[in-house]
Amino acid sequence: MNKRDKYWFKNLLIFIFVLLIFISVTLYNIIQFNASYMQEEREELNIFQKQIEWAVKPYLERGDFLTVKKYCEDFYDEDVKFRIFDKSKKLIASSNGYTDEPIMDAGSRIFNLSNGKLKTYKNSLKNKMIGVVHKIDINDNVYYLELTISEEDVLKSIMHAQQSIWIFFI
Repeated sequence: MNKRDKYWFKNLLIFIFVLLIFISVTLYNIIQFNASYMQEEREELNIFQKQIEWAVKPYLERGDFLTVKKYCEDFYDEDVKFRIFDKSKKLIASSNGYTDEPIMDAGSRIFNLSNGKLKTYKNSLKNKMIGVVHKIDINDNVYYLELTISEEDVLKSIMHAQQSIWIFFI
């Protein structure tokens, strides 16, 4: 190898090394952003849970399920979907129409987002939602409030940005 070939080979290796470092840092930042976004949405669900519980609790105390249904139906087009179940986990009211889907179980991956940033990111891609189930005790009756929020629109834009980054690198 002559001196010129060594020079270009060395510069090519340095360029590839810098590029790999840049790709690694970018991937790390994307995963960190996605995980922090999911955590923020989870905290927001807890705030919604308190607000909805505060609004619905007086109606549940009186057994006024018709007003509870009307209240839930007012939130039909919102990002946060919620359902209210009785103690036998029978659906009372829902903000996203009436479905036969049972209440989410506590072992669902939707609830277990505290495992780490990479696992949180993978779970959000698989489930495309996060959720909370809260037990409401009123006198001797038990009700369950289930809240879910879809991350599909946000994940679409995140995935599009990631694809654009990879296309740029390629």
